[in-house]
Amino acid sequence: MSRGGRRRGLSIVEALVAAALTAVGVAGTMRAIGSLTYGQAKLLEKQRMRRLAHEKFDELAATFDYQLATEGDFVDRGEARYSWTASSETTGIENVVSLQVTVERSEGRELSETVEGLVYEEPQQSGGEGQ
Repeated sequence: MSRGGRRRGLSIVEALVAAALTAVGVAGTMRAIGSLTYGQAKLLEKQRMRRLAHEKFDELAATFDYQLATEGDFVDRGEARYSWTASSETTGIENVVSLQVTVERSEGRELSETVEGLVYEEPQQSGGEGQ
């Protein structure tokens, strides 16, 4: 048999180049998937913090506890890794207060979500005269 015919298959150099290109492609794909996963986890955590902030805002506004409690955590809701702070200030409108609730992660990444809104306070009625 003569060796002058067409050769078939890959040489060792071609096989190594193909393996290297495949490895680079797989590494890039894995990095992209990791970035997407991290981004999705961060988005879900921010949504959870936003929900907790809205719930705490509604609770404080309904009970007027913002006049007494200005910070706390969510251990009672099974979310011990988050804490909240609340602040209120007058708006210049009679019986209307601006309330701000911020939820932060207790440790780790610097994430926070803030909810702001207005709260109407019933006017204080003085008893006694005329009744």
